Amino acid sequence: MGALTNKELIGRGIDQLTIGLAPFVDRHMTAALGKGWLSRLEQRDAEKFGHARSYDKNDGRYLLRVVTEERDVFRKALPYPGLNLASRLREVGNKFGHNFGTAAFEPAETQQALTDMAELLRLAGANSQAAVVRQLAGGNGTAPKPRRQAPERPRRERRKPPRQHAPRRRFRAQMPRIGCGSLVLIVLITWVIWQMVKPDDPSRDPYKGKHADAAVGAQLGSYKSVELTDGYSLALLPDAGSPDEGVHDGDLGNSGGVLIARDKRIAMLGRSERGGYTACRNNTRYTASLRSGQLARGRRFCVSTDKGAVGLFVVRGVHSGSTRYVSFDITIWKGPRLKG
Repeated sequence: MGALTNKELIGRGIDQLTIGLAPFVDRHMTAALGKGWLSRLEQRDAEKFGHARSYDKNDGRYLLRVVTEERDVFRKALPYPGLNLASRLREVGNKFGHNFGTAAFEPAETQQALTDMAELLRLAGANSQAAVVRQLAGGNGTAPKPRRQAPERPRRERRKPPRQHAPRRRFRAQMPRIGCGSLVLIVLITWVIWQMVKPDDPSRDPYKGKHADAAVGAQLGSYKSVELTDGYSLALLPDAGSPDEGVHDGDLGNSGGVLIARDKRIAMLGRSERGGYTACRNNTRYTASLRSGQLARGRRFCVSTDKGAVGLFVVRGVHSGSTRYVSFDITIWKGPRLKG
C-alpha cells in the first residue's frame, strides 16, 4: 500500500477526531441543555438563519463548531489551549470539506493539524484516538520505529584523593536598592527598546514571501467565525484565523472589550456603504480603537497596516461573561504600502 497523501492523512485524523469528540461533546451538551440539545441547536439556528437546519452528532466538523460556539459549556471542561485548538481545526476541516485537490495541504500544515488533533483529543480524554493520530503524524500513516540502543556498560568509578583547599574569604556584594517605580520604568524602557530593534516577520508583509508577486487589490485570505478573546490579538498575515496571546503583538487586539489597532488605522463603514477592498482603501476616517458598544452584529470596519495588508471585518457577535470575545468574518487583501 502506497504512502498516504496529506489530504488522506487529514481525513483519517478527522475520522479519529469524530470518534473521540462525539461522546465528550454529547456528555457536556446533555449536561448543559438536556438530551435534546441537538434539536434545540437546530431550532435555534433555523430561527437565526431563516430556514431549517439539520445537524449530525457524528460529523467531526460540526462537533468542532459546537465546541467553539458553545464556549460557556466547554470552557471549564476543556483545559487550555483546547478552545484555541478547536478554532484552528475548524479552519482545517473547512478546507478539507471544500473538495480541494490532494495537494491542498502542505507537509508542515498537515503535521501541525495532526499534532493539534492529537492534543485536542488528549485534552478531551480520548487517549486511544489521540495515540492513533500521533501515529498518523509520524508519516504516511505509520509511526516512526524507535531506534534500538545498545545497553550501557557499567562505568568504573575512579576515586580521587581529597584535595586540601585553603579557606575562602566570603564577600557580600552590595547591591543597589531599586524602588518599585524605578523597576517599572526599567521594564518599560526595555520593552520599548525591544519593539524598536526586534526583526520584522516577513510572513506578515504582503510585499515579501509568498504574496510578493500578488497584485495590489488581490485577495490573500478569507476566514469565518474568528473569535478574538480579551487579552489576545490577531495578525492579518499570514493567518488571521489564529489569534495569539498578547494584546499588542498582532495587528488588532482585544483589551477589556476595546479593539486596538497596532498601526492606528481602524475605519468604520457606514451601513449603506458597500464592503470590499475599494471601500476599505478609500475610507480614511481612521481611529485607533473601537469599543464593544460600537460593534453590533453585522457592523463592518476595516483595518490597514503599515506594511500594506487590508482587512474587512464583519461582526458576527459580541460575547460577554466570564470570557469576553468578539467574533468576525474576515477578508484580507494586499493594499498599498503605507510605511516601511
